[in-house]
Amino acid sequence: MSERMKPGDEILSEDERQRILDRAHSVLAWVGNLVPDKESFDGIVVDLRETVFALRNKKDLSDTDRQLAHILIQKIRKRKKELEEHLKHDVLTRDLAMALLDELSGLVKAINDLHDVEFARDLDVRKAEIMNRVDDERRWQE
Repeated sequence: MSERMKPGDEILSEDERQRILDRAHSVLAWVGNLVPDKESFDGIVVDLRETVFALRNKKDLSDTDRQLAHILIQKIRKRKKELEEHLKHDVLTRDLAMALLDELSGLVKAINDLHDVEFARDLDVRKAEIMNRVDDERRWQE
């Protein structure tokens, strides 16, 4: 019996496992979830929620900020894959499987948020181009 399981806990059935895995791979799996407060990457505990929040709300992103976002995305993807493997293969209770699903969904949310940081410059350039076209069109119609 796993150290996470207690005597009397019901083991997750294969049908339940598959439903949970399907939810984990859903396009909107992250909706309504929070970025995990803290997460351990290579033995280092990162205040993930605070870091993602700080990067998302920073006005002038440096190249270092973008690199940090990129590195975090890679680390989070690795952790996400580990959690998926636990969900696929470990003997789990339903409660533990749902906790893993919540953590996994929170990591997906963190990845999505960090993608916004990583590609913020590109998005700003595209936004400026679109706004210029809109302004040109307005002038043309006047």
